[in-house]
Amino acid sequence: MKPKVYGDRLIEIFHEREIPVKYKHRLISVDTSSKRAVFDILPEPSITPVPVTSNYEKLVVDFDFLHLVPPMSAPDFVKKSTVSIPIDKINQGGWVKVDKETLVHSTFKNIISLGDVAGSPPAKLVLRYVNKPH
Repeated sequence: MKPKVYGDRLIEIFHEREIPVKYKHRLISVDTSSKRAVFDILPEPSITPVPVTSNYEKLVVDFDFLHLVPPMSAPDFVKKSTVSIPIDKINQGGWVKVDKETLVHSTFKNIISLGDVAGSPPAKLVLRYVNKPH
């Protein structure tokens, strides 16, 4: 279910840095004192909500650092508008079509898109954060 546009490059980065990635896992609880997280292992990817009351196999994970990324998508009103990148087999998000350097819309120059709805490469943002000196 990863988007082809950016997902492939992110997976490469995770492999290069030996960062484990788990799909189809839903966080159920986090015990910060023992540094353990409990997940439901879902039988298949789903873009629709799966009832929490469902009885799935549990996985308990010990962690030092826990980073969770929920399924991401542009809101429906953006996907269905003329400002979005058309949804097809490669682009599943319907993000706002922007210049990656300026975040100004490619056609409508009076629109600037920020945050999760902007169709800009996320790997650049991730790499800047990871490489930031402490």
